[in-house]
Amino acid sequence: MNEMIPSKILLGATLDTIIAIDSDGTILYVNAAMTNLLGWGENALLGRNVSMLMNAGDSDRHDSYIRRYLQTREPQIIGIGREVMARHRDGTLIPVGLTIAEFTFKEGTYFVGTLRDLRDRRRIERQLAEMKRHDPLTGLFNRQAFVREARLVLSGSDRDGIRNCCLLALDFVKFSILNNRLGLRTGDQTLKSLMIRLEKTCPPRSIIGRMYSDQFAVLLYDRPYEECLEIACEISANLSKPFDTGQTVDPVRTRIAVTRISRQDTDVEETFAALEKLKKTRIPDGGLIEFSDTARDDLHRLINLENDIARALDNGEITSYGQPIVGSRDRRVRAIELLARWRHPAHGTIAPDQFIAMIERQALGLTLVRKQIADAARLLADMGRVTALKTDTGSETDGRPDSGTGPVTETSTETGTDSDLDDGLKIFVNCGARVLLQGDFTAMLQDLLTEFPYLTGRLGIELTEQESMHHSELGAGIMADLNDMGVAVAIDDFGTGYSSLAYLLQLNPEKIKIDRSFVSNMLDDWKSLALCESIAGIARAMKLDVVAEGVETEGQAAKLQALGVKYLQGYLFSKPLPLDGLADLLRSGGRFPVRRRNARTKAAE
Repeated sequence: MNEMIPSKILLGATLDTIIAIDSDGTILYVNAAMTNLLGWGENALLGRNVSMLMNAGDSDRHDSYIRRYLQTREPQIIGIGREVMARHRDGTLIPVGLTIAEFTFKEGTYFVGTLRDLRDRRRIERQLAEMKRHDPLTGLFNRQAFVREARLVLSGSDRDGIRNCCLLALDFVKFSILNNRLGLRTGDQTLKSLMIRLEKTCPPRSIIGRMYSDQFAVLLYDRPYEECLEIACEISANLSKPFDTGQTVDPVRTRIAVTRISRQDTDVEETFAALEKLKKTRIPDGGLIEFSDTARDDLHRLINLENDIARALDNGEITSYGQPIVGSRDRRVRAIELLARWRHPAHGTIAPDQFIAMIERQALGLTLVRKQIADAARLLADMGRVTALKTDTGSETDGRPDSGTGPVTETSTETGTDSDLDDGLKIFVNCGARVLLQGDFTAMLQDLLTEFPYLTGRLGIELTEQESMHHSELGAGIMADLNDMGVAVAIDDFGTGYSSLAYLLQLNPEKIKIDRSFVSNMLDDWKSLALCESIAGIARAMKLDVVAEGVETEGQAAKLQALGVKYLQGYLFSKPLPLDGLADLLRSGGRFPVRRRNARTKAAE
């Protein structure tokens, strides 16, 4: 070891922590950095076994480690390095990175270790780990951490004697509007203030997490369900109190859904998603709602259906039905509206208002439209002809239906000539505006018209949910493309939502449809009647076809004909039919008789 003495000056000057031992583990040298790190003086260390600086498990085995290495020359640390715990003089353990080099002299083998203090690194790692678990704005658990913590509580509930766990899902009504009006900084400050209130309101034995932008979850555990409901009410009251944003004083409307949750409900995210659906459908404007067992089953069913929707489109479970659109005078079929129907193998018939929303959420609207256009082509082929369905008997101008059951006595206010709907059968497919605005919609449509050339002049698009088309130059361009391809466009539910006169000028449709809500009330409500009359007048002035949907009585049909509405659709004539039944109807002439009107209906007219 005498050869090492001249090196002591150099080793003592280095900032690295250095220790040298012999093959028996005896400490021969430490530098100043070593004594500073572990708190031992040099004299207290020299000549003692290095195991005194190790934790209990390593100190007991260290000498055997050295002997085994000298016998086998198989290194465990030497030339490799390892993170170990070094013992401070006060007994605390310090994480260090240890590397060891071996030196052989005449006197024997010696080992020099270099220690690197890892406390700062470990502290940074802990901070990073905390940052990964917590939302940076509110300091609450983020979604992944909340779900993990909640699962731990639920999975150990029986073992730890925990009972009556409840999950709360809460958000704030139209919080994005506050962000847009007051700015993101004020919105963030508001959210932080609200979460401070939430934390103060929640009792011990609760877990709080930020799941998404303004959606939060609270798990209350080990307390009676009735107490959980009281806490939920208190949370709702406290979060809905006015607060000062610095710009104005605003109340925030809170929505909270609460449900029991058990060990069997370890899919916390699925349960939270169910609560979110419940809130948005049942309390859209704020409030508190309990998630009953029945509601839970219903929403779990909807979630399962949503998982099945893509498969259902692929395997033919979702099929097309067609509802006839008839001339108001001759009651002959002039057009067909295709409607999607889903018969699930396990759940039976699924309501369209349920599964159409699922299709939109999963961006499968284009797939459905493509399928229905192909169904329209097959319907024309199944009829045995792909030419226009012409009127071969009767007259559209004599005021009499071809059925011979008697005339409709009102004098029609129709003017002008019949449109293309009278020249040939058109088949209309429903299409949401968001689907229409997809970049590949027109290309898809052109491909189908190439594949089924006899659809040209026979296909129509019935535009639903027109919000995203409003003031859209892209929308007007797509309408022009459809017109160039010979595809008719109809505006569904005209007079509701985003429909307007400016909208008609912008999109230039061929047909507008009077919403069924106006038609159903027109004989009893003068306002509904006035709206129907106004829409019919607008259509006549702009040379547009107009269709009234939801026609269920002869009285409604007669009044609409008198108003100049040329086309009618509803259960008075036919419910939606499967395509084979629809083809049979068209082959047989596609005409419906006038039904006798009772005295009450005539009086209402």
